[in-house]
Amino acid sequence: MTTILVIDDDRLLRAEVRKALGTQGFEIFEAEDGQEGLAAVQAHKPDLVILDFVMPRMNGVQFASSLRSLASWQRTPLILLSGRTDVVSDEFIKRLGIRDVVSKPFEPAVLLSVVRHALREKEETSSRKPPFAPPEFPASGRDATDLEPLVALLGRQLSADGRSSLVRSEHLDRALLGLGEEELALVVMALVARKTGPALVGNVADLPLVDVLQMLCMQRKNGVLEVKSGTRRIQVQLTQGCLEMAVLHSARQEHWLGRYLVAEELITRQDLEMLLRNRSDGYLLGRQVVALGYATEEEVERALARQTEDILYEALRWPHGTFVFRAGARLFKSFESKNRLNASGVIMEGLRRIDEWRLFERKIPHLDIVLNPCTTAAATVLFEELSTEEAFVYSLVNGLRSVRNIVDEAELDSFTACQYLHRLVQVGLVAR
Repeated sequence: MTTILVIDDDRLLRAEVRKALGTQGFEIFEAEDGQEGLAAVQAHKPDLVILDFVMPRMNGVQFASSLRSLASWQRTPLILLSGRTDVVSDEFIKRLGIRDVVSKPFEPAVLLSVVRHALREKEETSSRKPPFAPPEFPASGRDATDLEPLVALLGRQLSADGRSSLVRSEHLDRALLGLGEEELALVVMALVARKTGPALVGNVADLPLVDVLQMLCMQRKNGVLEVKSGTRRIQVQLTQGCLEMAVLHSARQEHWLGRYLVAEELITRQDLEMLLRNRSDGYLLGRQVVALGYATEEEVERALARQTEDILYEALRWPHGTFVFRAGARLFKSFESKNRLNASGVIMEGLRRIDEWRLFERKIPHLDIVLNPCTTAAATVLFEELSTEEAFVYSLVNGLRSVRNIVDEAELDSFTACQYLHRLVQVGLVAR
């Protein structure tokens, strides 16, 4: 009998799924969250999993990431059953390996059709066993003699690892000859990195930062990931695959730790200005705030965690750049950080923000654009319906300030400020 696991913290919804599918010859098992779901997978070995997106302890994103990390369950169909399908982008579906998405509340016939289609597709895929064929590599215009230095370097690396020396073969030559210039450069960079310390190097355009973070976190790596894009540079401390801390060098005001300390109401704006004026060179603000009794280490850690998340959300938007991961390296910090941010949650929120940024950019293409307030009678009526935060941001729009200036004046991050400004443009209170 085909088994299906339903993971949702809503008991009534699980009962509805059982009613819709249990009468159709499926054996149904249930779990309240992702953590219970992983245990149920091992116990019942389901043929298909239906899961919710938002759940306590371990959400659908974390469950899917954990399941896909297990070799035996990489092909198990996952169906997302969510009341927020409007915010689930194709990027989410692709990265989580979701087979299909069904909206809550669901029609039993729709869910049954989706389940049957997913199971049929799984069976067809499993039955295909293509014969082995050596991969074809396109001609690159190089001659095999051009590969002598690279093959020699590969041989030295294998010998240094205690393996046998590299045996030159026609298949290896064809593989290397089929690589483009950038791919060959990455091979060389990786080999050189073996001598200089980094464990992973590459290009963001070829391997997006999302994939790099997921790989490092799933392998529970310790070390520092550094990403450069133009004049921007971040360093991320990873500990046992968790995100501990991120530093954005030459950061703008919105990513300064001081802004987060003020936002957490640990210090006032006046106190922050006084501390910045009077601190010694090299004396970190977090340590200063704790030493003077403004906040505890735990409170500063909370501000650092928010700062780290926002820095990573910013970096995930970079379309170009290079990265290097140094295994075992440590960032200098004001004190030993206890932050252990869940990478899956940060990545999925980052992807959600990327989707929303694309929406903002239709009205606000860049942060240097200047917006003008509308002062018509209709605009006055609309103003009365604004939230306190929207009204404050609206008060900063004067036809002279750029969006970047408004971000700094409002002491908000770019994403939040653009959320408010985008709504003001949409309702007609602000115009380009």
